[in-house]
Amino acid sequence: MLALPSLSVLITVTDATHRVQSLVREASCALRHARALEFIVVDDATASPTAAALARLAESDPRVRVLRQRTAIGKDAALWRACESARSEWVVTLDATGRDDPYDLPEMFCHALHQGLTLIHGRALAPSGYRKRLAAWASACGIHRGDTHHGMRLVRQAALVSLPVMPGLERYLPLLVARQGGLIERHPAHVRPGTRPPARAFYRWPLEMLGTARDRLGVAWFSRRLRPLCASRPRTSPASRPRAYAR
Repeated sequence: MLALPSLSVLITVTDATHRVQSLVREASCALRHARALEFIVVDDATASPTAAALARLAESDPRVRVLRQRTAIGKDAALWRACESARSEWVVTLDATGRDDPYDLPEMFCHALHQGLTLIHGRALAPSGYRKRLAAWASACGIHRGDTHHGMRLVRQAALVSLPVMPGLERYLPLLVARQGGLIERHPAHVRPGTRPPARAFYRWPLEMLGTARDRLGVAWFSRRLRPLCASRPRTSPASRPRAYAR
């Protein structure tokens, strides 16, 4: 087995439907060949029982660090804050409800190192059955009930920190990394059922669709103006520019 570099695993907890303890156990077994391994759990202002359970987990395992938020800041801001405090070169995002399979990470790691990628994200296999296909289409269109799953991402820490904190950062992370000049690829991954949060009311779906359309327009506008830092050229002053005079 190829020796893996150091890795930081980021998990954002927004409600009581999480499986952080089992995820830490599975990721520890799957990434046992990593040089160093740490778990950063962002507690996004959850209830007291959930916060107490995460605190007990951090006390029992020194590799787990819990960042407690006094007010809910959302998954996008929590992802950026956790990555800012990461100590490893590579960062992986895991869904707190247990949908991502950590045993897919070693193969994704080897592929990213061999190809020189900046980001690699898991691509779920084609869903079977019309209900699962309809659910996947609804999730892609922004019609969801609070259980949107963006897949497991493996990204370099420097590339993620350089991105601004904005709504939809987790959803449009591959696009923003590619606009900065990074190499991205997809990799087949297993998606498990996981635990679902409480369903939202049906009348909220049109509002969520409008919010998703607004985010897509904003990200499209921003991504077209985002340029990699290595491609920037020094601007010449107006005095040094050659002038052509008509005779």
